[in-house]
Amino acid sequence: MYTPRKRRRSFLLVIFLMILGVVVGYSYGYLADIYKRHNPDNDKLPINNAGILTNSMEDITLEKQAISQSEVITEETIFVFERYYRLCQHSKINERHANFEEIGLSLDEVKQLHHEWLVKDFSPSRVLLIKELDGYCPDHYLIKEKDGYIAVFQTIENGEGVLLLCQTHMNVDFLENGIKDRVREGILVDTLEDVEYLIESWDS
Repeated sequence: MYTPRKRRRSFLLVIFLMILGVVVGYSYGYLADIYKRHNPDNDKLPINNAGILTNSMEDITLEKQAISQSEVITEETIFVFERYYRLCQHSKINERHANFEEIGLSLDEVKQLHHEWLVKDFSPSRVLLIKELDGYCPDHYLIKEKDGYIAVFQTIENGEGVLLLCQTHMNVDFLENGIKDRVREGILVDTLEDVEYLIESWDS
């Protein structure tokens, strides 16, 4: 059973706790206000950090996009095709702009598309492709027998054969033995003037 003294103690305890709560709450608010005044940017730090992170991610993404764009074929890219002919040791070069199917391709995709060529150099401005061939370049002419008569052939671009230009009415059997053997094996010359000179000299 509560006595007046116990009731008074309980009442004082409640009052004390209430006062203590008020003092603690005020102290916390006061100290927090002082801290904010001495560190005005701290409340913005998470936002700034997020902003910095976002900008960094954007920069990385833009950098990757720039690198990606710098390593692909564009409409302005020049393709250089160089054929090297082992027998005559000459090179023939053809150039052109990238065609529709090449635009946007990477190095690996260009290698796959032109799998018969060696990609020697690759950039958005210029792609150099090289192919080595066993034959002669197209700047050569071959004098050879065809159906018993002297014929003139031109070596073709892929170096793997010749194209018939003309067949003369000069019978190989009427040539001197040394020349006859050479014609049957094939005589390679560099110009049509050389072809005319040899045939005229044999006909005289």
